[in-house]
Amino acid sequence: MQQRTILIFILSVLLSNCIFGFNHEADVVVYGGTSGGVIAAVAAARENCSVIIVEETGHLGGMTSSGLGHVDIARPETLGGLTLEFFKSVRSKYSPKVPLFRVTPGKAEEVFDEMCTGYSGIKVLRNQCLREPREKSAIIENGKIKSIILESGDTVSGKIFIDATYEGDLLPAAGISNFLGREGKNRYNESAAGACIPQLLPYAKIFDDHGNVLPDLILSDHLPAGGEDKLTQSFNFRLCMTTDPDNKRIIEKPANYNPLYYQNLLNYLLTQPDKQWRFNDIISYWFFLPEGNKVDVNNRGINSTDFINHSHSWANASYSEREAIFQHHKDYTQGMFYFLAHDPRVPESLRTDSAKWGLAADEFTDNDNWPYRLYVREGRRMVGEYVMTQSDAFENNLKNDSIGLGSYMLDVHWVRKYATPDGKVFAEGLLSIGRQPLPVRPYEIPYRALLPKQEECTNFLAVVPLSASHVIYSSLRMEPVFMTVGEAAGIAAALAVKDNIPVQKINISLLQNKLKNYGGIINYPGRNLLFPRSCEIEDSLIMDDADANKTGTWYHAESGTPMLDGGYSYAPPGTANTAEYTFNISTPGLYRLSVIIPQHHKTSIKLKLSGCGIKSETTYQPGHDTNVPEAVIDTYELKAGTLIITLSGETEQHSAVADGIRLQLLN
Repeated sequence: MQQRTILIFILSVLLSNCIFGFNHEADVVVYGGTSGGVIAAVAAARENCSVIIVEETGHLGGMTSSGLGHVDIARPETLGGLTLEFFKSVRSKYSPKVPLFRVTPGKAEEVFDEMCTGYSGIKVLRNQCLREPREKSAIIENGKIKSIILESGDTVSGKIFIDATYEGDLLPAAGISNFLGREGKNRYNESAAGACIPQLLPYAKIFDDHGNVLPDLILSDHLPAGGEDKLTQSFNFRLCMTTDPDNKRIIEKPANYNPLYYQNLLNYLLTQPDKQWRFNDIISYWFFLPEGNKVDVNNRGINSTDFINHSHSWANASYSEREAIFQHHKDYTQGMFYFLAHDPRVPESLRTDSAKWGLAADEFTDNDNWPYRLYVREGRRMVGEYVMTQSDAFENNLKNDSIGLGSYMLDVHWVRKYATPDGKVFAEGLLSIGRQPLPVRPYEIPYRALLPKQEECTNFLAVVPLSASHVIYSSLRMEPVFMTVGEAAGIAAALAVKDNIPVQKINISLLQNKLKNYGGIINYPGRNLLFPRSCEIEDSLIMDDADANKTGTWYHAESGTPMLDGGYSYAPPGTANTAEYTFNISTPGLYRLSVIIPQHHKTSIKLKLSGCGIKSETTYQPGHDTNVPEAVIDTYELKAGTLIITLSGETEQHSAVADGIRLQLLN
């Protein structure tokens, strides 16, 4: 009788689950198995928390495992902890000589899977997503998320919830303030905010032969410069491509092929009829990935793989609408590659070169060799306890509650391509700040940027949809930053679970100490400097002026914003002064030489190189731009050995200024 009762109970539970779905429960729930989501889960599991990852696709890793193989890294020395561990694990699957931040999709996903299976406390729910309407998919009690409801009918309960989606889908479900689009200049006093000054496209046409507006355009007036809107930068696919005939899948004409999408691309090509066009003039790739002669392709310019005008509705779209947007982007991209290789109007040199390329047949093998994800560069962003803005990458770059570093330039892709009533075509939205003339300093990311307002929710952390403006998010939106933030969020979640306190109340010092003990880098050496003092980082050798062998009369100074620790040296004109830098080159290869100089310090210098198979002499003259902190001189193929670089004033009439020299290994 007792056995029968138990059997009836088990059957009733199974039947109930079949009808109403399963209830999953863990200490920490990570919504979104992106790179940042996986690292957050691993960090929490490492702190003895049970973790559930809810991932909409069948694959972990987000864009890092979906084609973004040439990872956007401005300063590799800013990365540590689990982020650096991930990239080293991927490299171990190739060769120690492979550049650290280049990955192929399959190997990246393999490492993400291994990181999760390495902890028994991590459970992954694949092909699961929030129930529609998404804004009603969370059960909230007393300012906390109790559980989320999935499309399958399953519920997932937890003590702490982490949003690691590119769209910020959990934000509205949890009732947390958020923003989608571009804030105006006045909201946060950002000079780069809002709509940008448009660029005229003189070659572009508005109508086809039948008087219809070409499909790559919208009809619109100009937007007020600096004005606020709900528009997002353009998306694209980061395809993994190759010219290897044994591993190349030819890109066929899509079923919805429409060559009119590329009419203005053709018009652009015809503006230079004598040019020997190449694939890389239209499609951007720089370096080959570690295996199989593959490249990660990206957008190049206005007429390329970015599908301008078609990103704006993604974040708020239903799942079926997102599928349609995804397919529209795929048709556009596939059609472009077909157009470049086959349309007889395309210059022959470009057709021939484009036809060499195809999809890597050994990547995305269960998805017709096409990436699993569309590159969603921007979605909702939380408006939390602290909103990061443009100044956080420049004069306000230091934070007492820092949990990691960012260093990439402010980088927004085109937002709109449109025709005005007066018959002109424009593109608008591009933002590229941080290389020259004013650098993005390595900046500290505050824990506050992960937190919602306490009155809105006390058990939520943002990893991808950080509390940040459109402007600063264009630097934060890099995959290694998401991983860095993810590790901090995972540890913070574990601390909140352990002490049963709101995420806003955890011990920041304890969080920072744990991050540092795990190899994380939360403060930049020198903090307010472009580089730490003489150092060897992942791809570079850097020497400070203090370590150079000087002859003649040199003076020490710290005004003019030195870029390396301890100030810089200068020598007066009219004297013979040299600073000799000695580099030990252990790895032969192609190196890029740059000089590091104090900002606003006008100087002309002469450089002599000898050793490692070269003997060269060159001069750097900054011209009118005196704000460049790192001036690229040239590239040199160096053999292993001792390289001596001697710096001096260009002539006896010029003072010599020495702050530092950098040699960056390119291959």
